[in-house]
Amino acid sequence: MAAVSLKDKAYKYIKDKIVCCEYLPGQVLVEAEIIEAVGASRTPIREALNKLEQERLVRIIAKRGVFVSDITVATISDVYDVRELVEPYFVEKIGPHIPIERIDELCSRVEQDEKSEMVDQQYLFDNDFHQMFISYSSNTYLEMMMEQVYAQNNRIRILSGWASQRRLDESRKEHKEILDAMKERDFGSAANAMRNHLQISREAALEATTHANTGGFLIQNNIIL
Repeated sequence: MAAVSLKDKAYKYIKDKIVCCEYLPGQVLVEAEIIEAVGASRTPIREALNKLEQERLVRIIAKRGVFVSDITVATISDVYDVRELVEPYFVEKIGPHIPIERIDELCSRVEQDEKSEMVDQQYLFDNDFHQMFISYSSNTYLEMMMEQVYAQNNRIRILSGWASQRRLDESRKEHKEILDAMKERDFGSAANAMRNHLQISREAALEATTHANTGGFLIQNNIIL
């Protein structure tokens, strides 16, 4: 097994903290703290930050520093524009190649989640469900694009306070509708159900961010703070 480079180690360390919102939008990243945490010199840290800037997770401003990228209302719209274009396509084109055993497994997890109020468990299911299609895709370019989209989506979900119990219950039913259609090998209906699920998710995220206070964050000038 090849050793992980210091650049890759730094990249993963910083990205994980941004995606999980341990580093918040607009926060200044202190290079010295990252160097100490990763155990690397400035060069691999800066290489990692340059890669994260290309993925729009940080902004590097000369003579001012490195800032975690903001999440804006436009970010939410852009993320869901991509998801609504790509994910129904995944369902229709990749769905037939997903083993029925994998679909049955997810159906069982949906039923288990109906009896659980553990938000983390339901988040994990949501991630596994949507990323399942990527795992069976052979299109490297789509995989790379969706990795970036899902990174931003996770930040949106955390910062917008998306996880109301009502929305989690609705989302679970929407996932079940998609999976039931896939079990019936009706991938056209499954794709339409996915499109409907994403449209409702978009509306829920935008609605959450228009409130004066969203999970401790405020909206000012269309930016989630």
